[in-house]
Amino acid sequence: MTLPVGSIYDNPIAHVETTVVSLANDQCGVTADRRRAEVTVRNLGKGRLTATAQIVSTGASVTLPLGGQTGPGITQPGPGGTPAGAGAGAPGGQFPVILPQDPAGTGGGQLQVPPTPVGGATNQALTAAQQTGVAQNAPTVRTRRTDTETIFEFTFNPNAGRSLGTITPTDFVVQSPEAINIPAQIRVYQNQRNAEAAGDIRTVPVGQSLAEGLVDLVLDSQRQRLYIANSGLNRIEVFDLKANQFLEPVSVGQLPRSLAMTPNGKTLYVANTGGESISIIDLDKLAVTGRVKFPPAPYNASFALNTPSIIAATLSGLQIVMSDGSLWKVVDNEALPRRGDPVIGTSTIPAPRTMAASPGGEYAMLLGGNGTAYLYEAASDQFILSQTVVSTPIQGYFGPVAAGPGGQYFVVNGTVLNPSLTPQGSRSASSRPVAAVAAVNATSFARFTTPVRSTANATVQESAAVELVDINTGMARGSASTLEGPLASQVGTQRSNVNGRTMAVHAATNTAYVLTTSGLSIVSLPAAPQASGPGQGQQQGVSAAAVSINSGGVVNTGDYSRLIAPGSVVSVFGQNLAADERKASPPLPYIMSGVCVTVDDSPVPLVMTSPIQVNFYLPADTKTGTHRLVVRAVDRNLASSSYSFSVQKYAPVVLKNPDTGLAAVYRLNGTPVTRNAKAKRDETLYLYAMGLGVTKNGETEAVRLFFGDPNLKQSEMIVEESTLAPGMLGVYRITLRVPGFHEKGDSLPVRLRIGGVDSPASGPVIAVE
Repeated sequence: MTLPVGSIYDNPIAHVETTVVSLANDQCGVTADRRRAEVTVRNLGKGRLTATAQIVSTGASVTLPLGGQTGPGITQPGPGGTPAGAGAGAPGGQFPVILPQDPAGTGGGQLQVPPTPVGGATNQALTAAQQTGVAQNAPTVRTRRTDTETIFEFTFNPNAGRSLGTITPTDFVVQSPEAINIPAQIRVYQNQRNAEAAGDIRTVPVGQSLAEGLVDLVLDSQRQRLYIANSGLNRIEVFDLKANQFLEPVSVGQLPRSLAMTPNGKTLYVANTGGESISIIDLDKLAVTGRVKFPPAPYNASFALNTPSIIAATLSGLQIVMSDGSLWKVVDNEALPRRGDPVIGTSTIPAPRTMAASPGGEYAMLLGGNGTAYLYEAASDQFILSQTVVSTPIQGYFGPVAAGPGGQYFVVNGTVLNPSLTPQGSRSASSRPVAAVAAVNATSFARFTTPVRSTANATVQESAAVELVDINTGMARGSASTLEGPLASQVGTQRSNVNGRTMAVHAATNTAYVLTTSGLSIVSLPAAPQASGPGQGQQQGVSAAAVSINSGGVVNTGDYSRLIAPGSVVSVFGQNLAADERKASPPLPYIMSGVCVTVDDSPVPLVMTSPIQVNFYLPADTKTGTHRLVVRAVDRNLASSSYSFSVQKYAPVVLKNPDTGLAAVYRLNGTPVTRNAKAKRDETLYLYAMGLGVTKNGETEAVRLFFGDPNLKQSEMIVEESTLAPGMLGVYRITLRVPGFHEKGDSLPVRLRIGGVDSPASGPVIAVE
């Protein structure tokens, strides 16, 4: 179709209002308003315009890496042709991302992207099972139309909430038969979080290439800004720390993948890996003011293009690692190959490679893909030593690097190195995979850790977290959970190559900024450790108002024993549970006094709250066995540790009348049985109990009731009916009569038997004449 430029806007033009949508869900409904999001498709031209949104479900469409990406490839998959997150792959080498399963366990597994091209093909199709898993986890979409707009309403899929974090996102193709343009796709992220979770995620649009996205970041403390390389859109994202918002991005060259800010903080260099180009940004003007010159390269179709892949700014100028692993530097604004260094000589550095410079530019550390680190010294303008810092076979995340002030320490994959690059193993212990690291000050660094996954399809019940670590002792001084995990998954002992710098810590505000699955995560940390001598580090980050459950503190409300049955009211005893004392009225809430209780991550109705006790109703459909309970103080962003308790089919408890001290037995007129008004022969009475389990049509299983010794025939009462007590939650009412032949006394023990289970012998008594 050919259209005159002057008449283009006389035709329908579909404009997608936003290309990124983030949905959130939690156990208690705190984020209920974020379970849905709308995207409007507007007509920028004239005429009728309709649009539909469909899941890309034919497989993962892969764009092979372009800018300086060597090695077996870069993994950045997604269901049905979608990227796995806002960030992109490693600096050379594949890493896996997990696909979701459906509730029946269909699909899932890991996807390596991009695959090695075979016969020119660059697509890796999902299996039928994986496509089913993708479809069963995708958000639902509802379409409504007006005369001028089409509105898509996306809703969180509960299947996406089985694990904490953000699952692989879903891309929707927008199609409009009337439009003269091709509308942009919409990427939808679904994040499951804890109800008490703090923090923030800022989603960032990236390009459609699965191998590109948010790949590097630099903190500018002087201007209170964060600079992020967005290789998918060929620009630098600028985040204002004070305003807590993104500013206008800075357009740079093709595929920017590495950043370097000069030690004086005036200039930001950007390595554009899509060609021989390094952009120069004046940070006061926030504008590109020039480029680093490269010597002319003769055209030769038999040789791959050699481009800048990683850069670091030092006191002796910009250091460059090219895509072929050769070392270059900038002299008088011109990039030139380095002459042979005493340590490296003319050798090239094996991929994948990452690099970090000390804040003052005195040193830079380069990590090669074989686990060898190289130390550059600006004073001599040479690489002065090398050291194997990661043993083979390399396992876990590989690539995170950081350099402390003045080169006092370095960090590789969570391992602390001294100034001579010697690993300090005793100072680097972490039981969880380390996906990113960042220097905080002279005596502490931060590490971004993820839950341990034994298999790709394992359910994740823990959050990723940023931990502050003491350099001198290796002890974590505090931590803060994040709302989602890193860009790459790590399972078992597999190796996952990741970018070197995906986290920065602003020490003045104790805030970490991390590149995660859907964009930029903002995490408030405990007070940053102050500089101290060896052995003087203090444990930090433990709140005096921590929510805790007492040992043995989960009991049934009837007699405060640990025997609990479905359909019961349960009491939780502990410290700092709720903000104040409050009793609920129907309908029972899931959040009251700022607290929510979850059993196996599902909220339960609350009956009463206080700082030391919370009562809740355990649903009748709760299965027998061991369950996991958490008290979540959503108003304080705190939660108790997980507490395990058992549920039996029956846990009968005879209730006590607090006024009489006897069993809760009443006459039909509502008056209680007392020692002055004893139960009589053939009198119809009501006895109230708990823990009788599931009912059918309101009636329990058959029960037997004894007033006196259960071994004596005359102690058994006549039970006419056993049902749920009208208007009473978790309480059962047993209609009974005292037979002619019965025991007599002022304090006969009351025993209740159901399903072969007896109520405690220490239960209440009754007076019978």
